[in-house]
Amino acid sequence: ADLLQDFDKDDYVKSSRSGQAGLNPFDDDEERIEAPRIQRAIQDYPIFRREDPNFSAALSYTAEITHITVTNGVATVAIAGNILIRFPTLNPRNSETIDLMKNEDKIHSMFQDPMAHHILISMEKSSECIYVGRGPKRCVPRVHTTRLKGHIESVAWNLHDQSEQTTGAILLGLSNGTIVETEVDTQEGMVGVPGLVKKKYLTEVHSLSKDPLEQVEPVTGIYFHPFPESTEYKYYVVATTPKRIYQFLGVVTKGKPPVFQDLFVFYEPDKVQFMEIPSDRNSSQLQLWPQGPKATPGAFAWLTGPGVYHGTLEFRSQCKPGDTLFKSKGLLPYSSKDSLATGVLLTEYHYFLLFPDRVEAICVMNNEKVFEDKINLKSPRDRAFLQMCTDPVYGIAYVYTKFMVFAYTPYKEGRNIWKIYLDLGKYEQALSYTQDNQENRNAVLLRQAEHYFSEKRYKDAALTYYQSQLSFEEVVLKFLQLEGNDALITFLNKKLKDLSTKDSAQQTMLLLWLIELHLNDMKSEVKETSRRELHQFLTLPFLKDRLEENQKTIYDLLSSHGAVEDVVYFANLMKDYEKVIAHYIQQHRFEEALKNLTEKASEALQAPEGERARRFQRFSSLYYKFSPVLMQHCPQSTVQSWIKMDKYLEPKRLIPALVQCSGDPEQGPNSPFREDTQSKLAPGTVVGVVSCATRYLEYCVNTLKNTDKAIHNFLLSCYAKSISSDPTSSQKLLNYLVCQSKEKTVVYDAHYALRLCLEHHLDEACVHIYSAMGLYEEALDLALVLSNVKLAKDIANLPSQNKDLQKTLWLKIAKHVIEKQKDINQATKFLETCKLLRMEDILPFFSDTATIDPLRDTVCTSLTEYKNQVAELQRDMESASDNARNIHSDIQVFRNQYCKLRSTAKCHLCGSTLMTSSFYMFPCHHACHKSCLIKELLLILPAGHRDKEKLQGIVGGAQMKEEAKAKLDAILGAECVLCGDLMVETIDKEFEAMDMTKDDSWN
Repeated sequence: ADLLQDFDKDDYVKSSRSGQAGLNPFDDDEERIEAPRIQRAIQDYPIFRREDPNFSAALSYTAEITHITVTNGVATVAIAGNILIRFPTLNPRNSETIDLMKNEDKIHSMFQDPMAHHILISMEKSSECIYVGRGPKRCVPRVHTTRLKGHIESVAWNLHDQSEQTTGAILLGLSNGTIVETEVDTQEGMVGVPGLVKKKYLTEVHSLSKDPLEQVEPVTGIYFHPFPESTEYKYYVVATTPKRIYQFLGVVTKGKPPVFQDLFVFYEPDKVQFMEIPSDRNSSQLQLWPQGPKATPGAFAWLTGPGVYHGTLEFRSQCKPGDTLFKSKGLLPYSSKDSLATGVLLTEYHYFLLFPDRVEAICVMNNEKVFEDKINLKSPRDRAFLQMCTDPVYGIAYVYTKFMVFAYTPYKEGRNIWKIYLDLGKYEQALSYTQDNQENRNAVLLRQAEHYFSEKRYKDAALTYYQSQLSFEEVVLKFLQLEGNDALITFLNKKLKDLSTKDSAQQTMLLLWLIELHLNDMKSEVKETSRRELHQFLTLPFLKDRLEENQKTIYDLLSSHGAVEDVVYFANLMKDYEKVIAHYIQQHRFEEALKNLTEKASEALQAPEGERARRFQRFSSLYYKFSPVLMQHCPQSTVQSWIKMDKYLEPKRLIPALVQCSGDPEQGPNSPFREDTQSKLAPGTVVGVVSCATRYLEYCVNTLKNTDKAIHNFLLSCYAKSISSDPTSSQKLLNYLVCQSKEKTVVYDAHYALRLCLEHHLDEACVHIYSAMGLYEEALDLALVLSNVKLAKDIANLPSQNKDLQKTLWLKIAKHVIEKQKDINQATKFLETCKLLRMEDILPFFSDTATIDPLRDTVCTSLTEYKNQVAELQRDMESASDNARNIHSDIQVFRNQYCKLRSTAKCHLCGSTLMTSSFYMFPCHHACHKSCLIKELLLILPAGHRDKEKLQGIVGGAQMKEEAKAKLDAILGAECVLCGDLMVETIDKEFEAMDMTKDDSWN
C-alpha cells in the first residue's frame, strides 16, 4: 500500500508495444523494472478497500445516527431528534442542518435521488411524507409534508426529466403494496424565507396486492427507465416485494399526468408477470447497474431470503404483457445458510453483500468470492443496528452503525476478470481486460497462440505469437518444424513491418528471407497463389528503399530459382525498364519489348506540362539504345511509337537506327540494301523498312518542323534511293524541294543534294536545287534542256530584285521558244507575261525569212503604247507650267497685303500699348511685342527643340547682325503663338506656377 501512495492509481505506467520483449529480434531492449513492480502492487491491493469517510467532521461524537443516504457524492444523515445533516462526502465540513420539527415522531425511511437534488422522508407514526429540496446557500431548505396511506418503502426517481426545481414524475412503493405516482415542483424563496413547494398530483397507479386473500407485502424496490433509442415514450418498470419481482412494459403519456397510468392499465391481475422466490424475510432490496442520467441499466440484482437473484436486461421489441427483459437469470445462494445478507451493492463486476458480521464481494462472472472483510463490533447494540446504504453513481457502499461509518470503495475491480475469460477460453474478452497490464496480456496471448497451434490454425497462431513477448527465435523454431511456410511468412511479415527505417540491416535480412520462402512455395501445387503473394509482398511501400538498395541480390535470387516472370515483374516494379526491354529482346519478343516501352513512355507524357520532359528523359535514352534492334524486326510499330512520342524524342539521335536499316551497304551491316541481308528478310521487307524510315522523316520535317540538316539530308537520300522501288518517291522529292524553295533559307545541304540527284539522274530535282542555290541561269538552262518551259518561266520570275538578270532569263526562254520550238505566237505572249521585254528585244531572234504577219498586232500595240506615253508626258509638262505661274501670282499678292492698326492697339501677350516697341502682326490679326514673343516661345517650346536652341543663341548675343535678325524673324514670324500649330501641340502644358495666395482672382 505504501508503494501505491507514490503513484496515481488511475494513471499508472502502461507498457507500450515498442517495449515488448522479442518484438525486434535484433535489439537488446533494457528491462523495465518499475512498471512490473507497480503492477504487482496493484494486483495485491484489495478490490474493495475500507476507508473512513470522515463523516465525524460534520457529525458530533454524541450524535446517534438513524439513517444515511448517499448519492452522487452527497450524503444526508438523519440523527436522533429528526435532524438532517447534508454535506458532500469529499468535504464534510461544508454541511447544512435541517430540523424536521417532528419531535413526537421518528423517521421510518429516507430516500435521496441519484443527483442529490431531492429527499423524501417517510415518518413512522403519522405516515407523513416529507419532501426536502436542495436550497441555495443561506436559505432555509424547502420542506413539504403530505400524508399517505402507508409508509414509503422505495422510490423510483425520474433520471431524465428532473432538475433542482422539480422531481419530474416519480413512483413511490408503499408498505401496503400500492404504487403511487407524484411530482413535486418547487419555487425559489426569498433569502431567509422558506421556498414554496407545490405537490402537482398524487395518484395511485397500481397495486401489487389486489387479491384480498393474499397477504399484503410492501413494495421494497421500484425502478423505471425508458427503452434505449425509443421514440415512442416506451418505458419499463421493475418492482419488487419480499418474495416477488415484477416487470411492467408499455407506453407512457407525456404531458398529461399521471404519465404511468396508461402503462399499468394493461396489467390486470391475471396479466401481471412476476418471478416468485419463497422467503421468510419481510424485506428485499433491488439494485440496477449502471445508474445515472445518461446510463442505461444492463444488469440487476435482487436481494432475497435464499440469495441474490440476478440477470441482465435485454432490450428488443418487448412492449406487451408477458414480454420480459430479463436474460441470463440465476440465483446466487449465500455462502452460509446461517447468515443472511442485509444489503447489496451491484457494481460492474461484483455483488457487494453486507452480513451481520462481515462484508463480501462475489464476482458476477463465476460467482466466486473475491473479497471478505470482518466487521468486529464490540457492542451488541451496534451489531443489531448494522446497516448499509449505497451510492449507485459512484458504486460506493457505506456501512454504518449508530455511531460509526465505514466506506467500501472499489479499486480496479476488473483487474482479474481476464483470468476468468481465459479459463473459459474467451481470449478476445480476456485481452480486452489486460490493456493496462502487459504481463497479463502476454499470458493471454501465449495461451491463445498455443490453442491455435494445437488446432493447426497456424496463421492465427503466428499473428498471436507476434503480439506476445515470446522471443523471436522460439517462435521461428516452432514454425520451421512445419511443412508449409505460410505461418512463418505471416510471422516474419509482421516483424518486418515493426522494424524502423534505421534498422536497415535487419530489414534486409528479413526481406531476403521472405523472398526465399515465397520462391520455395512456388514449387508447390499452389504456384500461382504463391506468386501472387510474392508480388503483393514486393509492392509494400515501406520496403521501397530496401528493394532499391538490394536490386542486384534480388535479381540473382529470382534468377537462381528460374523465376523469369518474377524478374520482369520486379524490374517493372523498380522501374528498371531497361532490364525489362533487354529481357524481351533477348527472348526475341520484340513486339512486347516495344509495347512495354511505348506504354511506360506514354504514362510519362500524361504528367503535367512542366514535369513531362523531366519524366520522359529516362525513356528517351531507352529509345535511342534499343531502336536499332527494334527497327530491324518491327519497323512499322517502331516508327509508330516514335511518332506517338511527338516532340519529346530527338530525331537526330535516331539517325543511327535509320542508317543501319536504310542506308548504304557500307553504312550498316544490317542494311536492307546488302545482298546478304536481303536474303534473310521476307519479300517486301526492304521496301517496308525504307518506307517506314521515310515516313518518320517526313513527320519530323512536315509536322515537327525539324530544322536539323542531317534529318533533311537523310530524307533526300531516302527519296533518291527508293525511286526505283517506289515510283511515288520522285514526286515526293520534287514536292519537298518546291516547299523548301518557298522558305527563306533551305535546311538541307544543297551541294550534297545536287550531287545525290546528279548521281541518280534526277534532272528536274537538280533544277530546283540550282534555284535554291541562286544559280538561276544554270537552273534555267537545265529546265530548257528538259524542254520544261513552264518550269523555266517559274525560275525566271525568282530573281525579282535583279531586273537585269530577270530580263536575261526571259530572253533565254524567248530565244529557246523562237529558235528551238519555232513558236512565234508563244514568243509574242512573253511580252504580255514579262513587262521587262519589248518587241525590239525579241526581234533579233527571228530569222530573216520570218514573216511579220503574225507580229502585226503586237507591233501595232507596241507603237500605240509609245504614242500614249508621249502624250502623257506632254500633259505633265503643261500642268507643271500652270502650277509655276500660279505660285508666282500668289507671291506677288502676298507682298502687297497689309492690315490696319490703331494707335491704341494692345499687345495680346502683355496687354500694354503695342506701338511702344517693335512688334509682329500675324494674318490672324494677333499682334505681340517682339520681346513678349521671345519670352513666350522660350516658355512653351520643349527642351531640346531646334528653334528654342537657336532662339537662345540669338538672344544671348551682344550685337545682332543682319543674318541673326533674319533668323530671328524667321522663328518669331513663323506662326502665331496664340492660335498656331505650336499652341495646339502644347495644349497639355501646365499653367505657369504662381503664388495663388497673393492673387485675389483665385479666391
